[in-house]
Amino acid sequence: MTPQIAVYISPEPALICALAWLLDMGKRIAISIFVIFAVFGVKEIEMVPEYLKSLSGSLIKVMKTCATELEFTDGIMLDFYQLWKQNYEAVSRDAGCVLHCMSLKLDLFNVDGKLEHGNTKEFVMKHGAGANAATQLEDMVQTCHQNVSEMTDDCLRVLELAKCIREGIHQVNWQPNVEVVIEEVLAEV
Repeated sequence: MTPQIAVYISPEPALICALAWLLDMGKRIAISIFVIFAVFGVKEIEMVPEYLKSLSGSLIKVMKTCATELEFTDGIMLDFYQLWKQNYEAVSRDAGCVLHCMSLKLDLFNVDGKLEHGNTKEFVMKHGAGANAATQLEDMVQTCHQNVSEMTDDCLRVLELAKCIREGIHQVNWQPNVEVVIEEVLAEV
């Protein structure tokens, strides 16, 4: 008599896969939000939960729109995560293209690729930054823009601009608290 093995297939693997997908999507969104805050230099102290949720949602929509228009995959989110790392230089040109697209859609650059300085200050104040922080950020962005203004490739220029701003944000200790950002995003997912 040969032993028989009963195989039971439960619906749990599908549930586990769905939960894993949701967590993975939540992580991607959290990383995106984290990088966007880093690029736009919003000071954590000046944020309130409602502001964080509002800004996160609007920036993610713009990022997704740009990534779709440019036909980039979800792998672009890893580039945004890497961009935040202070000493990480190997971020792809594609991340710069998404940032350039976002900057145009948010009216931070004009169609000629020139930085609209007043729009940068207005943008961060509209989303909760105080006047002093907005002025300091505007000065930082203007200095960084001057450093990269001779570059002809829009994507690479905006990528280098973002890296310069990242350095400035680290110098003034404005980097957002990752745990706060991730908690807020995962609470919404």
